[in-house]
Amino acid sequence: MSTCLKITHTHTHTHTHTHTHGYPLLTRTRTLPPSHFDMQALLFLISCVAVVVVVGGSGRMVEVVLGSGGVVRGAQRTSKGGKGYFAFSAIPFAEPPVDRKRFMPPVPLPPLEGVLDATQDGPPCAQAALGISEGEEDCLHLYVYTPEVPIAGGSNVSLPVVVWLHGGSFVVGGAAPLDESLLMDRPLVLVIPQYRLGLLGFFHTPTGTATGNMGMMDQVAALQWVQDNIGAFGGDPGLVTLAGDCGGGAAAIYHMLSPLSSGLFHRVLSLSGSPLSPWALYTNNHRFMLILANYVKCPAHDQRLTVKCFQEVDLWELLDPVQMLCESRDLMVGNHRLAPTVQEIENSHASTLFLHAHPLRLLLQPPTNPVPVVMGVTKNVGTYLVDMLLYDFMNDQLENDPEFLERMLEMMIRESRIPDAATHKQEFQDFYFPDEEFNNLTALLPGLAKMLGDIHYHAGILGAASYMSEHVDTRVMRFEFEGGPSLFTQRHPDPQAAPPLPPTAGHGDEVALILPEERRSLTPEQERASARLLDMVENFAYGRPPREDWPKFTRDELSSLVFTAEGEFATQPFSAPDRTEMLGRINAWLHRKVLKEMKEEEEEEDGSSNSSSRRDEL
Repeated sequence: MSTCLKITHTHTHTHTHTHTHGYPLLTRTRTLPPSHFDMQALLFLISCVAVVVVVGGSGRMVEVVLGSGGVVRGAQRTSKGGKGYFAFSAIPFAEPPVDRKRFMPPVPLPPLEGVLDATQDGPPCAQAALGISEGEEDCLHLYVYTPEVPIAGGSNVSLPVVVWLHGGSFVVGGAAPLDESLLMDRPLVLVIPQYRLGLLGFFHTPTGTATGNMGMMDQVAALQWVQDNIGAFGGDPGLVTLAGDCGGGAAAIYHMLSPLSSGLFHRVLSLSGSPLSPWALYTNNHRFMLILANYVKCPAHDQRLTVKCFQEVDLWELLDPVQMLCESRDLMVGNHRLAPTVQEIENSHASTLFLHAHPLRLLLQPPTNPVPVVMGVTKNVGTYLVDMLLYDFMNDQLENDPEFLERMLEMMIRESRIPDAATHKQEFQDFYFPDEEFNNLTALLPGLAKMLGDIHYHAGILGAASYMSEHVDTRVMRFEFEGGPSLFTQRHPDPQAAPPLPPTAGHGDEVALILPEERRSLTPEQERASARLLDMVENFAYGRPPREDWPKFTRDELSSLVFTAEGEFATQPFSAPDRTEMLGRINAWLHRKVLKEMKEEEEEEDGSSNSSSRRDEL
């Protein structure tokens, strides 16, 4: 469909409402044609996917006619490097998932009417975890940033699109806080969708009354919106890179495994996330739900009644106890595995069956969506688990129990969901704490951060990359740059009050150079590092190799690109041989149940084949 642009002055009538939590509702503006606005001009607007630039006192704005109907107004901003671009905030892509739509798959949005004012941020999705309680259920919005929009009579604009799934371990996060100004120095269209989080996004009942994976289906709906509408923003729907960090990084890989996502993206960039990480897969939360149902006085004996009651409970009456339960029952990551879940095929409709098997099973097969993939992880990704979630807890325990450290290791292994913690304790101690006596917390912190980073991130990323490399073009990066910005330092600006951990590349430090949570000044060294990372993102989005010297990852060689502490590039194996072996054992322990099931199925198939062969011989 062609695109058109018309310069005009508009007369508008605006109604604005305010959310109870202080976030402004999207302004719905109906544009009324002036008396001299003739029928020919009206037909011009109706027949085209149009862009209308409005010049007013508030600065340069732009109006885009969506392919799915309606007009969206955005505003011009300036990138980090001084380039102009257009920002469209909080565009709805599905109906508000409220009342009976709570815990249900997203419902398509009818065509917008009039002009949607997308110049103001909207609320994040309701969330209650990691000390954060904010947001609303009416949150299925996305943010679009584009350096250029189609202009009538001008050259056709069709730029690669990056759809970024925000991080937050599937329980926190949002689109508005992310600063797009670095990426907008590049010829790319950026889309950041919001999706339901925590209980609202991933509550699952085996009967299918609550499907689970609502948050993942929200992402699918956003990707479909991109296919239908991104051309109006100068984006190419045939050149979509699905990217994300932490929970968003794991989600991007999940979409490679799901038939619901087929044809909606063309490459994947996944940072610090994997479906094989223990926090990234919803498992049996039956006791959690029983406690929650009892707390909010909902029936627990019948799942249909439980879901119906949960839909009727006030939002914060439901989420406040979820916050309490997550903090008290999940020492490690704090999301209590409110994450993607394997759905029961017999209780699911094909249109809502996002994940039909354990991700390990699916990763061992050619992916449903076989696209090139880049995975990355920071060198010491586990430091944030120590400094954000565990350090204060461990100090509190030591005050009340001087012998706590003697039990700490087994507790950490068990809380990381590794079965038979006592059995594996010595292996972990020998590898991560050689020659350490468990009587000094400060001396144990580096080994603890390394161990938890391996369990919760490195093992899953290595496993997923190894399996996918058998079927698709796979590249892996290890980020070790220590020049900042350091999120650890931002969390602990006073070094005297910070946990005594050595300077390192921690969780999220690479994202701070691509899509930071807020605009910050960068040092010349940081600007150079950011430019190098952005070069790789741009190249990958355009279908080029991210770097010519970046080797493909294979299961045999594990060759990875290393962004060194000094900001240079090197090629090394993902990890040293002994650590690679340890990571393999961790993966086997974490997924012992499904590996056992697969082995039994294989033995049963072999037995059936042998029986058939013997029958044939007879």
